[in-house]
Amino acid sequence: MGQYAYTCVDCRWAVAFDGGCEQSVLDAALGHFEQTGHTVERADEDAADAVNATTEAKTPVDDTADS
Repeated sequence: MGQYAYTCVDCRWAVAFDGGCEQSVLDAALGHFEQTGHTVERADEDAADAVNATTEAKTPVDDTADS
């Protein structure tokens, strides 16, 4: 199916699909719309890559694990 993302045209919210459960991505997009009333639209593969990169950059690394 390829990569794509749903992005909000009213704020910085976004979710990307790159495989796995497509329904969870659709549910997230619908949930954002229902909670905010914002316009959510489907974007192309480049947007999905950008969303994934942003998400990975924001994911905290657990460096407190025992050695």
